[in-house]
Amino acid sequence: MNRRAPGLLLIREAQFNAMLEDRWQTFATAAVGSVRRHLPEDFDRLGEPGVLALLAPALRKSRRYGLVRDCDVLGFLTLLAAMGPDFDEREENQWMRDILANHWMAAEGKVGLILDEWAFRLDEEAKSLTAEIAAIDKELNEEPDFEDDEQDIAEALEYDPVVEE
Repeated sequence: MNRRAPGLLLIREAQFNAMLEDRWQTFATAAVGSVRRHLPEDFDRLGEPGVLALLAPALRKSRRYGLVRDCDVLGFLTLLAAMGPDFDEREENQWMRDILANHWMAAEGKVGLILDEWAFRLDEEAKSLTAEIAAIDKELNEEPDFEDDEQDIAEALEYDPVVEE
């Protein structure tokens, strides 16, 4: 005999699994839509199967970093889609890992802070590259100074090597 308290709902395993499957499908649809909307070039590169393949690592890793709300997990998925599933393990991204692993920081702000800092760093890198390109362009467009070259050519034309027989 099955005894349960009056008013309690009994959910069988099959029903529970059906609810989990429905929840998973809803989340997967949201994830694909989020990447398609926010990262169209990455979505074109990955396709829907690629985005879906990133979901399991995104869920596993985001949980490790304390990101449990759907919006935070979707933000983390965005980072994976843009930079690759191992972005947080690369040495050059140590600063990102430091933010993600900081348990004193509110989970809600971690992905946003990373995106802001990443945009700032990319902007600084772009400014640096623009300055380098401008310097190279200036150097290439300057009038060459051939005075020393003309003297060298004249001396070379006057040079009469001694040939030993």
